[in-house]
Amino acid sequence: YPNPVHDGNLNIELLTTHQGKATVKIIDMIGHIIKVQDFTTCGNCTNIFSLDVNQLPSGMYTTQVLESGKTWI
Repeated sequence: YPNPVHDGNLNIELLTTHQGKATVKIIDMIGHIIKVQDFTTCGNCTNIFSLDVNQLPSGMYTTQVLESGKTWI
């Protein structure tokens, strides 16, 4: 704790109001984008995205989620 990675996967839960696309970015502490992955979202439901982060070196990262013109960090 507070590590959100379990068994090498980062799981993100996102409630969306319409079907579309979400982009998840993993960013290191100096601002470099380390990993980018796109997901298809369903409408009016909770989406769970799973990213394999086994290859990332140990450290601290931020996660940025972009969906329908909104950004969450």
